[in-house]
Amino acid sequence: METRSKISVMVKVVFILIFTFLIMPSGNLWAKISKIDCPPTCNGVCKVHPGGSIEITIQGQGVDFARSVTFSNPALTATIPQRWNGAQNADMGSSALWGRIKILVRASSSAPVGTHNGYINYPLGPRDTFQIVVIAKARVTGHTVQTALTQPFSGPVDVRLAGTGLRDARVSEVKFIRDAYTPLLDSSGNEVPPLAANVTYVSGLVNSSTNTDTQAEVRFTFSDLPRLTKATIEILLTSSNGCSGLNGAAVRYRVTLTAPLGGPNYVASHNYCVPNQTCTTTFMLNATICVTIRLDRAVPGRCLAVMDRLTGKVKPCGEIVYWTVSDRSAIKSDGATPYNPLALNNTIWIPNGQQEKRICFIGIKGSREGITSKFITWKPDPNIDTFPNRRESNFTIKSQ
Repeated sequence: METRSKISVMVKVVFILIFTFLIMPSGNLWAKISKIDCPPTCNGVCKVHPGGSIEITIQGQGVDFARSVTFSNPALTATIPQRWNGAQNADMGSSALWGRIKILVRASSSAPVGTHNGYINYPLGPRDTFQIVVIAKARVTGHTVQTALTQPFSGPVDVRLAGTGLRDARVSEVKFIRDAYTPLLDSSGNEVPPLAANVTYVSGLVNSSTNTDTQAEVRFTFSDLPRLTKATIEILLTSSNGCSGLNGAAVRYRVTLTAPLGGPNYVASHNYCVPNQTCTTTFMLNATICVTIRLDRAVPGRCLAVMDRLTGKVKPCGEIVYWTVSDRSAIKSDGATPYNPLALNNTIWIPNGQQEKRICFIGIKGSREGITSKFITWKPDPNIDTFPNRRESNFTIKSQ
């Protein structure tokens, strides 16, 4: 009984092969690939990462008679878990003249990067050939800081990442990492106050002109921060290029930037907040406006009275900050803070041992919609208009 069943199966197979031979056009007597589908591709070629797998669907005349699938490199293997004949393929909305097979391709962890040939082997006739490309999964193996950090930093910092699969990289996310073991330190080595959740303090951009498969140069840009001596930054690298190892395999990487203490003591921030009041930068006409000027770090030493031999007056101790308002006629003195609207800039002194100074003035120019002016400080040089020597912030005055 079992022998008779085997003979029946063999007769059916021979009949199908003869029938296929008779109905195929003379130019396509054997199987022929007509369509290949796979989700991830590189320039239209199915791709796989070393140690990964991919599912490929192939359609064409007679491909459902495939006996096996092999590759030009033994590091790639494949199985055929499912196949459909022409009628079944038509039920799936495709051609009734095509068979269909599903191929599960596996790449070993040692699979060499590059394009490899795949072969569909049939019981009779020549084999069909298709291609698959092995792309190294992206990884970052290390980095070098390209910008010399000889003093606390606030401007752009360039970092070169080294690794594999970094072609056409882009930074899709960047953030500071802060915890008990990872501090964010200012120019005096103190912890930077908590940062607002809705403000972008650091951004990252890949230099596309130098980006290769083995390196990505990232420029970090900082804003609304004091100068820093230590910062740990985490970036997320991705790519929209199907041939990049980052496509579908994003990489997170952390960079720690460190710099020595020292350098000029710049103005770190302007703070309009007043104790026990809601923080705002919008004020009513004739209201008192107070701004706390905070330095990167405290002025060193102690404040000692020193007589100026030329004037006979006691010299102010500490460090000087130059300040003004863009529309100098928009404010007047509150009586406690000296202010000369005709002067190019005004000055305040922050005493030794202190880090900040609060000044107040009265807003005298406003409108119903609000008039916005800039509050500007310079330190240490009143003639240098570049950051971080110059810092500015906006405030608005409204009338009734």
